Amino acid sequence: MTAQRRSPPRFAQVVRTLITTLTGSPPDTRISLDPGFSDEVRITLASRQELGPDYDRELIDYFLVQINQAIERRVEELWQERERRRRRTALGKGLTLTLVLLAAIPLTAAAGLTAGVQGIAVVWIGLVIVVLVSALLWRV
Repeated sequence: MTAQRRSPPRFAQVVRTLITTLTGSPPDTRISLDPGFSDEVRITLASRQELGPDYDRELIDYFLVQINQAIERRVEELWQERERRRRRTALGKGLTLTLVLLAAIPLTAAAGLTAGVQGIAVVWIGLVIVVLVSALLWRV
């Protein structure tokens, strides 16, 4: 038996995988191009018609540079959005834990004075439940 050869991934598949990895969701299948980039493509095609096939290599190189820059801008935008979400989540988690710890001291003291060990156990079980619920909510 011969081993099956896999074909190399297509450019669109690579970009789709990259966007899915960075954002956590598949990209929108509709293509929305920057109007400036669309104009650049039109200019490049018009230049090709005027200059003829002698300058194909230079025009292709220029076009690939433009595509590369557009991809880099998009990846940078996606990365910045991901970092903003990560920071927001980290801030929310830290704030929740800080508030729980600040509430734990007076609640423990009040429960210990009024209900004893059973009151302290109820307070701490409640605090643990609050932390677990907040962790589940921040995960979503």
